[in-house]
Amino acid sequence: MRSGRKWVWLVLLWVGAMQGARGAAQEAGLTVQAAEGSSQVLAATQTEVAIEVAGMVAHARVQQHFLNPGDAFLEGHYRLPLPADSAVFAMRIVLDGRVIESEIREREAARIEYAAARSAGMTTALIEQAKVDLFATRIANIPPRSEVSVEIEYFQQIAFHDGQFGLVLPLTIRPRYADDSGDEFAGALAALDDVPAAPSATALTLPVSIEVSLAPGIKVQPPTSPSHAVSVQKDGAGFAVALRDKQTMPDRDFVLVWSPMPNQAPSLASFSETVDGAQYLSIMVVPPTTRGARLSRELIVVLDSSGSMSGPAFEAAQEAAKFSLSTLQPGDFVNIVDFDSTANAMTARSLPVDGASLDQARAFIDTRVADGGTEIAGALDLANALPEVGERLRQIVFITDGAVGNEGAIYQRMAYTDGAARLFMVGIGAAPNRAFLRRAAELGRGVATVVESMDEIEPRLQALFRKIDTPQLTKVAITWPEHAESFPKRVPDLYAGEPLWLTTRVATNASGKQAAVGLKARAGGGWLDASFDIDQATPAKGIAKLWAQRKIAALEDGLALGDNPELVRNDVLATALAHRLVSKYTSFVAVEKVVRRAEAAPLASAEFGNLPPNDTVAFANTALGWRAQLLLGVLMLLAGLLLHGRMRQ
Repeated sequence: MRSGRKWVWLVLLWVGAMQGARGAAQEAGLTVQAAEGSSQVLAATQTEVAIEVAGMVAHARVQQHFLNPGDAFLEGHYRLPLPADSAVFAMRIVLDGRVIESEIREREAARIEYAAARSAGMTTALIEQAKVDLFATRIANIPPRSEVSVEIEYFQQIAFHDGQFGLVLPLTIRPRYADDSGDEFAGALAALDDVPAAPSATALTLPVSIEVSLAPGIKVQPPTSPSHAVSVQKDGAGFAVALRDKQTMPDRDFVLVWSPMPNQAPSLASFSETVDGAQYLSIMVVPPTTRGARLSRELIVVLDSSGSMSGPAFEAAQEAAKFSLSTLQPGDFVNIVDFDSTANAMTARSLPVDGASLDQARAFIDTRVADGGTEIAGALDLANALPEVGERLRQIVFITDGAVGNEGAIYQRMAYTDGAARLFMVGIGAAPNRAFLRRAAELGRGVATVVESMDEIEPRLQALFRKIDTPQLTKVAITWPEHAESFPKRVPDLYAGEPLWLTTRVATNASGKQAAVGLKARAGGGWLDASFDIDQATPAKGIAKLWAQRKIAALEDGLALGDNPELVRNDVLATALAHRLVSKYTSFVAVEKVVRRAEAAPLASAEFGNLPPNDTVAFANTALGWRAQLLLGVLMLLAGLLLHGRMRQ
């Protein structure tokens, strides 16, 4: 009984220390005592995010503090989720008040430089891309009882959907089925590693702080966050936004939205930046809001019933599927496909919409159970292979968390599917795979939306079906100045509330003047024919890097269409190095040219895990507060150590 009280007091003291974690780590160290008397070091990482929004571009600084309260030098590993369209262009180390800037290197060269500095006892950091929305951070030779910070900077395009601006910052990672990313870095280190090993340190992920400086460039209403409680203060012509709880656990994506004042919504916006004699342009075209006649449709709802969806997230997916049925009218057709490790259709052929077919569809949805794998490719194949039902437009509404790791194989399958169907992705949960949802919708010539909480199901899906009743602009053609390099290459149909972002690079001519950009598209019963002058674009920072990031994405998309891998690699490498961007083939490495760890001194290792999305316990905003989650995590850790000690005795 006395031993039990001792553990309770340790937990209470430790949780109190977490409120001043950084100071406590440096002054006394964070340790727990196992039953046999040995101590366990609790290394920790804490994240601070500062985002500056200027017009339609966000400039973000993500600073991770790696705390080492132990007596041995430490190497920390961390997987960092970032927006899929982020252009990561800088990384630096901050240690003892000194700033060590990084260098962009070819991926393998960066790994070798990191491993050499690690072995030599120098503090060094590496960041490389695991996926378009997931980066691996490593920092070695963190001195005992000290803190080292790694700061990463990126640019991101602000989104504009349904008359509302917004940005998303991923803070956690949902485990992904059939993940093909692997850990190549571990193998590269093993071949070069001659560092004496110390016992691995137990690592904790501490709360995150987020601050946003919003200068929208037009009059907007105060921003709000559907994901977190935020404080909002007027700041000149803009706003200062911060998390209301300064110590928030990173267990769901941070979402911030703001709306223009009435009559301030843009129909066209253009931004430019001149770098090394070339002009980079980013153009947003918002389609008109006039609506044509509703199209008769064949709606195929694809429901993800895999194990990653279990719990309240699957209940939300079922509600979303049933709401989709309520948008149908007589003359439409309907079918349901559910999938986990295998895919099954409700009926072999879609049924005409009436009371009986809708009741059958609802009953089919209600009897699904979430378990098994996430075989998305099979579900898409089955939905596309269903027999056609006449002249109706086939629309596939795919409801999923997107928890897959083999995105490349799925994209390749979709790239070779050239049917008339349109694919609309509905993401469910607090941290869906947004990169996958967006890219899948692009390949399927549709749009994506995310439902983050139960009370958003109806309004989000109502907005989606208002869009897909009829496209607003079709047969879109863009006329660029001569020798322009522009993306996307293939311009999709445009839906109400879904803007088209175009990026281009043009060479400045002798007069400094540029030709106009032309846009022609079918709109309703007629044609839209518009042009706009490049020289009227608003100057903005980051446009060149955003253009480079879109070029890299377009080059990598070509792999799914059979482009030569070596040529793609060379083009991506040249673009990434020229614009100092992290990519599949380039990484940042920073090295402090000071030997801190003696050659014979051991190096402990800590894997800083990402917290699971909070909807694994409860959907969206119904999760435990950070203090309760932290206490639960510490209790589990201490219980494991106690059990381990008793087993050894």
